[in-house]
Amino acid sequence: MMVCLATGLLGTAFIYGFASSSELVRAAEAAGAKPLFAGYVAWAVTFSAGFISNLLYCLYQMRKNQSAHPLISSGCFLRNTALAAAMGVLWYGGVLMYGMAAARMGRLGPSVGFGLFVSGTILFANVLGYLIGEWRGAGRETVHGFLKGTLLIIAGVAVIAFAVARKG
Repeated sequence: MMVCLATGLLGTAFIYGFASSSELVRAAEAAGAKPLFAGYVAWAVTFSAGFISNLLYCLYQMRKNQSAHPLISSGCFLRNTALAAAMGVLWYGGVLMYGMAAARMGRLGPSVGFGLFVSGTILFANVLGYLIGEWRGAGRETVHGFLKGTLLIIAGVAVIAFAVARKG
């Protein structure tokens, strides 16, 4: 549970990096970047910081556990690396699309837009996982928990949408 909570809290750190980069975005616009794309500068800085710390930690763990050689010589290193790279490109593409949409949402982009983005990601991943059979063999109670969680996400998005519509 602690790992889930820490991941949930730290997983949103990049949105704070984006939201607090308004000076950087304005500087990019002043240098000639179109407003729709100026936010990419913030993503570049934010994700580079996350990449460096993650890379260093992975290299540290591989050295500590002496796991680099077995990983590379396993025969599936290149395939798994390619799949991981594809996943990263697709995820980053989604984040860039979110960034463009958030810029158009104005002050609501970092909060409401991010909630919608994450909710949509979770819903799509769970529905796709269900359709390809990831849930096959799961117990009835587990599937019910999955469905309840999915409904809670939909309800949360609806509450946000109605609250914004009433306030706007």
